Amino acid sequence: MEGAMADPVLRGSQAIARALGVSKRTVLRMAKDKRIPAFKAGEHTSPLQIKREDLDLLPRKRKRKGD
Repeated sequence: MEGAMADPVLRGSQAIARALGVSKRTVLRMAKDKRIPAFKAGEHTSPLQIKREDLDLLPRKRKRKGD
């Protein structure tokens, strides 16, 4: 079995936040406002998910000088 990179979907708001360089709260707010193409596969308790191909198209937070 290959690693998690073979999975076409990134699961969990924390994992999405790390990939974008933002906070988990920011990811949840962006998903609620439909600013990122994230989805839930089930009910309210299912994890937030985003396709890796969609994630690659989103801008990342730039590192500030001194970070």
